[in-house]
Amino acid sequence: MNRFERNLRENLLAVVGGNPSPSQLSDLVIICQKLAVVSLRQKKARMTFREEVLGLKVEDAAYDCVAELFRRDEGGEYVQFRAYFGGLDLSAAGDECLISQLRRLVFAKVNEGLARMYQEADPVLSRILRNIRLAVSSLRNFDEVERFGEVYLLPTFADPLEHLPTATTEDLERLLSGAVQPGTNAPTVLNNLARLLNGQEQFSRIISPIGLAIAIRSIHSRLQAPVIPASEAHPQMAEEDILSALDHALQVTRDSMDERYVRRKKIPPNLFDSYFTVVRKYLSAKLLCRDGNESSLFNLARMEIPGLTRSAYRLRHRARLEYLLKMTQDRTREVLSE
Repeated sequence: MNRFERNLRENLLAVVGGNPSPSQLSDLVIICQKLAVVSLRQKKARMTFREEVLGLKVEDAAYDCVAELFRRDEGGEYVQFRAYFGGLDLSAAGDECLISQLRRLVFAKVNEGLARMYQEADPVLSRILRNIRLAVSSLRNFDEVERFGEVYLLPTFADPLEHLPTATTEDLERLLSGAVQPGTNAPTVLNNLARLLNGQEQFSRIISPIGLAIAIRSIHSRLQAPVIPASEAHPQMAEEDILSALDHALQVTRDSMDERYVRRKKIPPNLFDSYFTVVRKYLSAKLLCRDGNESSLFNLARMEIPGLTRSAYRLRHRARLEYLLKMTQDRTREVLSE
């Protein structure tokens, strides 16, 4: 038992009472963060926590998740600790009981925090997750299965094939690649997925909702109709007018995303700049009919990020780049149609 666990009773009594010393508060923050790290590493191993989507490492995400626990009300009370532990006799409870109760509280805050962070970092992904939950609730073609304290999906009446490897996001993307088209709604996707999962025996039929949502978003991003070249849609427009519209859209997107990515220190400013350089090169090639292999997102990113490998691109950069690209592309369309 480390010193944080040895002093847990006194620290909890002080926080619930509203008068912890700085060292007691610091010790409680540290043990909560350590418990959150354990939860997030488990989620990372099961692919329900994706660092590349949030732009946060495990340790940073852990702090974000437990920070809400230490919010005080106007009277200086630590309201969440008081509400959770107020009905427990802290003086009489055993050490194992205390750490178990705290672990349960922290793990719940991690689940809440991740839901909030996904919504902030990637609204498109959050919307897909919500649609999946609604479709599961209405169609009943998937059962919700609890594993490791998290909810997974299993086709109704299906053999879970738990002895087989868990499907990765890439596995789900390949499986659904021919079953998802632009405009395909969540109920149709889930119907197709249930059929496809039941028809294969390569991996377990128990799947992660977040992995499924990432796979769907990735497919939609690839299938998204390309920007109509401005030279065709607006033949009277000069090249400099087209690029001016693009630059305006880029600036609007940069301004709207600066708080989320740079000011919150999720990514460094130079990487933020590189992302927009990639997006500008990619969209200008599309708009001016200068498409080619050199304008793929990965190839352009590799030119801006020294030493970038395809696996590092897929894990750390692709989701953010595709999100920024879509935002800029939509705004460019709006400007060109005015």
